[in-house]
Amino acid sequence: MDMAGRVKAQRERLGLTRQDVLERLKRLGVKPNPGWLRQVETGGLSGAPSRKLLGLAQTLGVTLEWLLTGKGRR
Repeated sequence: MDMAGRVKAQRERLGLTRQDVLERLKRLGVKPNPGWLRQVETGGLSGAPSRKLLGLAQTLGVTLEWLLTGKGRR
């Protein structure tokens, strides 16, 4: 599974909508535009600023390593 699939699967496992994730990211001080998460989940984003990815990993309760590679602890 690639990063797009891992992000979507983890978000769904947590029962979060994309809007839920975006709101949580905002509370962490990360300000993604509304289409950013959709781009991540569909594989249309080849690279994202590290602060956004770190915030996304925190929001989903996974490590950045797992998010990017699928390896390590979830």
